[in-house]
Amino acid sequence: MNAKLIVSPESTEGWIREGVLAAKESILIAAPYVGRVLWDLLLTRPRSLPTTLITSLRIGDVLGGASDIQAIYELSQNHVRVQSISNLHAKLYIVDQAKVLITSANPTQNGWRNNLEMGLALHSSEIARRALQILQAAKPYRWTSSQLKRYADWAAVQPKVVSKPWIVPVELLYKDFGGWLGLVMRAVAQLPEEFTLTEVYQLALPQAAQEYPNNHHPRDKIRQQLQGLRDLGLLEFVTPGRYRRLKVDLMDFLR
Repeated sequence: MNAKLIVSPESTEGWIREGVLAAKESILIAAPYVGRVLWDLLLTRPRSLPTTLITSLRIGDVLGGASDIQAIYELSQNHVRVQSISNLHAKLYIVDQAKVLITSANPTQNGWRNNLEMGLALHSSEIARRALQILQAAKPYRWTSSQLKRYADWAAVQPKVVSKPWIVPVELLYKDFGGWLGLVMRAVAQLPEEFTLTEVYQLALPQAAQEYPNNHHPRDKIRQQLQGLRDLGLLEFVTPGRYRRLKVDLMDFLR
């Protein structure tokens, strides 16, 4: 198995562009931060080509400018499956489940064109398979286009500079996000700082029955949204079935 050193700003974007243009089966990109450069590149691929983006969508990263939530939303509109893992730090590009680039470079302007970044590219279906298994074992949360649109719209009207600590509690967000995520946010906002899954069910299930009477697996949907709140940085999983609300102080990201 031969590996090739790939360096930014010289060759990272070129390797990825070549892979996208040659892809026949699938593309997967996993990176905590995403910029407009990825949207520009993925526009060159056939819309029917299965493409997945796994990223981190923590509120602090989005409002601090590390990730472009509008570009991520537009990718979802362009048939890119968007998922999130709250503690993702790896940067991984996989083409056709065999061509692999493991690198320090995020798909951002800095990661591809400005910073000194290094990675190794290789051809190995076994490493690709194992990497995909690790990502799926983290149970990434699936974002719909409508959720990402609400997130992007909300982020667009938030202040970028503040002069005092700015805390974002979950109770200030549920009206903007709506849908299942907003429904669970609304339930969590009524609970103590630390709470159980049973308590979430008690509040959320009656509301879900009214808003989504044709959904026959509301408990599964509620658990999925709790994962989404964790990936936003608003919730901590304490022990199985027990959670803690987090109030995110964004000053560190916005200074």
